[in-house]
Amino acid sequence: MSDQKTILVVEDNDFVRTQIVTFLKGAGYATIEASDGDKAFDLVNETIALAVVDVRMEPMDGFEFISLIRAQGLKTPVVLVTGDQDG
Repeated sequence: MSDQKTILVVEDNDFVRTQIVTFLKGAGYATIEASDGDKAFDLVNETIALAVVDVRMEPMDGFEFISLIRAQGLKTPVVLVTGDQDG
C-alpha cells in the first residue's frame, strides 16, 4: 500500500509500546518504534505522519523530543501519552 501512513511510537515501557504498535498495525498503519527520545530523534523525518510519544522517559522526555524536532523544522504532529498514574 503506497499511501500507507507511518507512525513513530516512542515509549520506554516495552509492554505499552507493543500494545500501541499492535493497535496501530491492526488499524492499517505502518509503525516505527523507539524505546527513548534519543533513539526516536534519529528516526524522525518528513515521512513520519504522526509521533505517539511518552511524556516521561529518560534521557529525553516527550517535551524535549518535541522541542528538538521543532528546532529541526519538522512539523510532525505529536500525541503525548503516559501510563504514569502519579501525574
